[in-house]
Amino acid sequence: MNSYFRWYRMDDDLCVEYAEMRLGGKAKIFGENESYAAYRRGQLIT
Repeated sequence: MNSYFRWYRMDDDLCVEYAEMRLGGKAKIFGENESYAAYRRGQLIT
């Protein structure tokens, strides 16, 4: 994916949105759980 991001010169925010969209199944659930856990702890994910 990094080569894709470099090729299209995507900024970081767009890279995250694209990767989030492409994730499927268990990987997506894991990411959502980690984001929610960080939110509960009061930490920002950047």
